[in-house]
Amino acid sequence: MPKESGIYDHADMDCWHGMIPDEDTAMLLKNSGDFLMRAVEHDRGYKITLSIRWGNEVVNSEIVPGIQGGYKFQGKHFCQTKDLIDSYQVAVKELTEITAEASNALWREARVMRMYDHPNVVKYYGVANDYTPYYLVMEFVSGGAVDEYLCKKGKKIAAKARVKILQEAAIGLEYLHRQKCLHRDIACRNLLIGDTIKVADFGMTRHTKIYKIDPNKPLNLRWLAPEAYDKGIVNKATDVYAYGVTMYECFTVPYCIPYREWEADEVYNKVIIGGYRLKPPKMMPEVLGDLMKECIGPEKNRPTFKEIIIVLTSYLEDKL
Repeated sequence: MPKESGIYDHADMDCWHGMIPDEDTAMLLKNSGDFLMRAVEHDRGYKITLSIRWGNEVVNSEIVPGIQGGYKFQGKHFCQTKDLIDSYQVAVKELTEITAEASNALWREARVMRMYDHPNVVKYYGVANDYTPYYLVMEFVSGGAVDEYLCKKGKKIAAKARVKILQEAAIGLEYLHRQKCLHRDIACRNLLIGDTIKVADFGMTRHTKIYKIDPNKPLNLRWLAPEAYDKGIVNKATDVYAYGVTMYECFTVPYCIPYREWEADEVYNKVIIGGYRLKPPKMMPEVLGDLMKECIGPEKNRPTFKEIIIVLTSYLEDKL
């Protein structure tokens, strides 16, 4: 028989404070993100509660004893409450340079990330800034970046699997565009692979439909749409162009960055000035090659991510 959950299950945890009232809880939790576990009197008994300081408020969430033993919290089952605290892996982005400019950039990225919640967008958890170095805390994705995955697996990755990567990335990007978000840094290095593909790295992202840029500042030249240099403006079509270049990346075997044999000034002269465009890799199916050409073609002819998803989904369904 499973052991019945009890109040003494938590006594060896540093965050366990026993049966303390709300007023004392509020006094103990001084900073946003501080938390403790306690017992709260309820119907001649008690309930185990997780209390978290969030701004000026303390949020209380009940940890429910499971029918078969253990505990349930927000729909997930834990054998013991210690697992609730210790069972999460996270990824962190460290702020190594403690300057006003770097700190502002970190907070700007955090503000953008917390607006979004989607299975194909890496999830933001918070910023740890009680001590230096500061950390941006986000969802851990086990497989790492797609460019590294492509390098490691090479020919072992079938065309269908590569299309699936692009389809799920497009779903995440379509969501961001619906939220009036320009990612501005779409590339295989900024896609993460786990159970699903997740769009990551929001350091250049802006919550707007159109954004002015300074073409004289360093830019992701190999992924940036040529018209952005002329107009000094990026928009949804600019993201689609970068996605088209990402399609090229995803089908190179062995993996390579776009225009790998050219230095930056040669890329600028041949692509931005001269109008050269990438050719679909040999491994890329014809229908995807046509889509890639549309994505990196003239701005007015580029598809939306909604249209891109339709093409990729149709291809995958035909291959079932």
